Order: sequence, then structure tokens, then C-alpha cells
Amino acid sequence: MSLACAPRPAGLGRAVSVGRALRTFGLGRAVSVGLALLAAAACAPSEGGDLPHARVTIEGQALDVEVARTPAARQQGLSGREGLAPGTGLLFLHPTTELHRYWMKDMRFPIDIVWMRAGRIVDVSHRVPPPGPGEDGREIVVAPRTPCDAVLELPAGYARAHGFDVGQRVAIELRDEAAATSESPSNPRGSIAV
Repeated sequence: MSLACAPRPAGLGRAVSVGRALRTFGLGRAVSVGLALLAAAACAPSEGGDLPHARVTIEGQALDVEVARTPAARQQGLSGREGLAPGTGLLFLHPTTELHRYWMKDMRFPIDIVWMRAGRIVDVSHRVPPPGPGEDGREIVVAPRTPCDAVLELPAGYARAHGFDVGQRVAIELRDEAAATSESPSNPRGSIAV
């Protein structure tokens, strides 16, 4: 079962007192409002919204990731999010192979960055820090040592803890048919090699 996360309506605060909800809505409506707030809170950590999903497998370790395929999604990246759960990440698919540079603009947590080309890891950047006080992250720029065509951002420490290293094979299976065909109409099954 999946839970679709909708943006919070304007003016809806994070906390509603139980007593106030009971007086205003009655018990049934208060329970419904509480469940809706709980569902919204469950969606908050990923904050990915409408991004398509994929399964990335590295050395037998499967990860559920969101996919940033468009220029706007790639520019936004993980900026402004609070974190990533273990076993999740954000996959960037680039239409060209080059030294793609990533900034840490508006990042709030450290990450590992796995750089890939043609279905193999070509570099790993471990524990890239978020900006410090007074910085917005534009000054923190990270790039691989060799050109890449895909980038996977993971929670800090995840790549080392799971033994991800240069030369390892990477398999990507897109789960959203629209994502599989949006930039690659010749790929109807949704499996790709990056």
C-alpha cells in the first residue's frame, strides 16, 4: 500500500489540541482530522511529492529511490528536506556523460554521493557536509573524479556501511511508466542501465 502525500493546506498548523478538535468537530471528525494529520506527518520526511520512483540495486542491496529526471527536479534535489530514511535516496539521471557538479544549497543534513556511468560506480563522495551557519551551500560544490551519467544521493554513511565502491555494478528499475518513457521513448519496460 502506498500513501500519497498532498501539500499541507495554507493556514493548517502542525499541532491541533485534542480538546479543541473535539469541541469543534465532535469525536468522529476529531479522529478523522487526527488521522489526516498523522498521514501528513508520515509523508514529511521524504517530502518528494510527485517524483517518480525506482529500485536501485548495488551488490544485492536494493534501495527505494526517487528519480530526478528533469532539469528542475535535478536543480531542487534534496534542498530544504529534513533527511533521508535508510534504504532510500534520490537518483539523478543525466542525458549527458560529463563531470556533473553538485552543490549543497539549502541542504540540512550530510549525504553520501555515488557517481555512476554505464551501469557501474565510478566514484563515491562520503559524508558530504551541509552548509554551516551563515552559509547557504552554494559554496560547497562536489564533483566526481571521472565523468558520470547518473548520481545517487544517500544518507551519510550508508555507502560505506554497505560496501559501495568503484567498479561495482548498478541496476536501475524505474517503477513509474511515465518516468521510464519521459526521456527515453524506446524503453517501454522501465529498466535502464546507467
